[in-house]
Order: sequence, then C-alpha cells, then structure tokens
Amino acid sequence: MMDRGAEKQEVLTLKNVTYAYPNADAVLKEFDLSVEKGQFLGIIGPSGAGKTTIFRVLSGYLKPQKGKVLIKGKELKELSHSERARTMAMVPQGIYAVLPYTVWQIVEMGRLSRSSRISGMASDDIRRIEEALDFVKMTRYSARYFNSLSGGEKQRVLIAMSLAQDPEILLLDEPTASLDIGLKSHLMSLLKKLNREKGITVATISHDIQLASSFCDKLVMIKNGMIVSHGTVKDVLNSDTISRVYSCEAEVFEHMNKIYIETK
Repeated sequence: MMDRGAEKQEVLTLKNVTYAYPNADAVLKEFDLSVEKGQFLGIIGPSGAGKTTIFRVLSGYLKPQKGKVLIKGKELKELSHSERARTMAMVPQGIYAVLPYTVWQIVEMGRLSRSSRISGMASDDIRRIEEALDFVKMTRYSARYFNSLSGGEKQRVLIAMSLAQDPEILLLDEPTASLDIGLKSHLMSLLKKLNREKGITVATISHDIQLASSFCDKLVMIKNGMIVSHGTVKDVLNSDTISRVYSCEAEVFEHMNKIYIETK
C-alpha cells in the first residue's frame, strides 16, 4: 500500500498542449494538466469538451502540434513502446468487438512488455497473470472467449490485462460507458481498490459526474478544450460551475459525506 504522506510527485503531465484534428479548429488549446502520484483523478465535462482527445494525447496515440507530454518528467515521444508499457497502462473505449481471444490470452498480452521474447512467459509472468485475474474475480472465465462475455466482464478483463503490465499509472477512457448502474459502481469500486491497495495512479475520463464524484480524489472539469475548474470534489462540483459548463440549472447538496447533483 502506498504512503499517502509521501511528497507529491507529478507522474503524468501535459504542458501547453495544443491539438487540432485535420481541417478543424483546435480541440485542446494551450492545455495544462498534471496528475500526481497516487491520485484517483476524474476528467469530466460535457460531450465534445475534448475528454477523449486528452486520453489519446496522454496515451501517445495523438501527437500534439504544440506542447509536451511527460511521463515522470520524461517526454513521452522519447520513450520506447516497452518503456511506456512498463510505466502506464491504458484502457480505451469500445475496443473489445475485435478481440477473438480467450480471457487468459487477453490478460497475457499485458505481460509482453515484461517477458522475454526468446524464452516466453516465465513463472513470474504466469503468477502475475493469475493474480490479475483473481483481483478482478475472473479466474474461472480464463478459458472463455472474450467476445462471449458481458460488457462488465469485458471491462474487468481489460483492467486485468492492464494490471498484468504491473504499471504505475492506469489511464481509462469512459470505463463505465454502456454499463448499467450496478456494474458502473462495481467497476469504479474495483478501480478505487487498485488505487488504494496497489498504489496505482488512476486517471479516468468520465461523462458521469455523479459517479466520478463518489470515487475520485480530485476532479478536472473541462469545456471547449479548456479547464474550467480543478481540485477536490467539493471545489469543483458547485451549482454555478455545473450550470455554466453543462448549460442547465443544477443544485448540489451533500448527504453523509457524498455529493449529489440535481439538474432541472
């Protein structure tokens, strides 16, 4: 378990980043973001705010036209694919329709950056895979084909694959999309457990501000590619800010140390 009293350290940083898709206006405009070691950070905002673009830039899938992407102080573009994989794991949206493998094979892919290409999977690699499956309660599904699973089960397998990488940082894009209410809460609880028990820094993109407020330590709210508010849940989620960003009337209240939001 990580030492929560340790000195704060930035592990993931965007510095003055600008990104525009071809023949379009900039989605991110001189954008700054820092994720500290041990944080459970939620990046929230309305549709079209630039959340998925942030994920793609942080993951290296998109290269910004301006600015820097840093992992633990080193520029992302200077790191090899294996160096990136040993530090940061990523769970994108909606990739599972094209994965014709068993659950074990999917999770095994998470060890590729750690295992030898010559000798293959060592006993330690096998142990890590088994531990990852056990952590997400998917051991008994290891021989099942991935495409036969439910949406919630698939997400747990993808998290297990990321966990098998033994990463310091876990980056997710809308991990609860298309899941029902119970599965959303279960999945976020699992991510919180990873954060607390294994000390993994978690940064997740979410359109569900109510859900994010229940599990994240810090929030960053964006609109039109710019940060509107950032800080603790109580700092960010207030009636004025939500009304302004989401163009609706909102009322925020607290009950038993949880934030609740009503919109009109």
